[in-house]
Amino acid sequence: MRSIVFVLSAIVSLCGSAAQAQTYPNKPIKVIVPHSVGGSPDTFARIVAQKVSESLGQQVVVETRLGAGGIVGSNVVIQSAPDGYTLLMADSSAYAITPHMYASVPFDPLKSLVPIMPGATVPLLLVVHPALNVSNLKELIALAKTQPGIFYGSSGSGTPHHLAMELLKSRAGIDLAHVAYKGSAQSVLGLIASEVSVAFMGTNAASPQAKAGKLKIIAVSTASRIPLMPEIATVAEAGFPGFEVNTTFGFFAPLNTPRDIVGKLNAELSKAVKSGEVQQRLYALGLEAAADMTPEQYAEFVRKEYQTFGALVKAIGARAD
Repeated sequence: MRSIVFVLSAIVSLCGSAAQAQTYPNKPIKVIVPHSVGGSPDTFARIVAQKVSESLGQQVVVETRLGAGGIVGSNVVIQSAPDGYTLLMADSSAYAITPHMYASVPFDPLKSLVPIMPGATVPLLLVVHPALNVSNLKELIALAKTQPGIFYGSSGSGTPHHLAMELLKSRAGIDLAHVAYKGSAQSVLGLIASEVSVAFMGTNAASPQAKAGKLKIIAVSTASRIPLMPEIATVAEAGFPGFEVNTTFGFFAPLNTPRDIVGKLNAELSKAVKSGEVQQRLYALGLEAAADMTPEQYAEFVRKEYQTFGALVKAIGARAD
């Protein structure tokens, strides 16, 4: 008798989930971004949200929730109802780096979030202030060895920008002093104002300033040169084989969000990212659409990123400061 009741309960649950997915969405969807306004994740989220709004016929609202390397914004989503109406759009720092950087994190991203789909990959550009008077990475390293303690900026402790520079310091044997800003916009302003002399930055943050002559791009963090700037050498080409640090943006839902809703979101987000209009806007920003993945494939990708960045944090001894 108990087994029959269990089976009937399971059937009712599945039917309820299917019915919910058929009517979803019937109200606005909120996307929480735990990164600064104007940065690559925020810009990407707003571009895609507009396209998905048009497709679903429901407003998709992007909301910024900053704090503790993405912990605050991520926790808002984790504690939300698992109904598909509150989502997280975060980069690698929030779900794959921060958990390794802080002594105490109130959740395990691998167990508390459901990966939906990756959105875009952002190359990191090594940028210097023109007053530093260096034209390439080798010159920067030579200068740093004669003048230890040059200030470098990042968009925050525990970001890929921070880890990329710490990895470069370790590989090159140089001493640079870290200044952590509250977001990429502040980091750019700090570099322009000569508060710091060098930084790793996302393409959309660095490119406009470089074109205006306010900053100089001397290397890129990817394994190979990027199409938007084929003239810029990679860090690996400058004498550090295997150097590669990128950041990926992705969409997540709270644990226990119905599988049918996750599937529908995956399909809608994928359609939006693949559209010609979005592709053109991403290219102009130097962003590359991530590989099209199922939720299961993205979950495996996130797990590997978590392990890779965790090993990097441990190897270079990085900590939130």
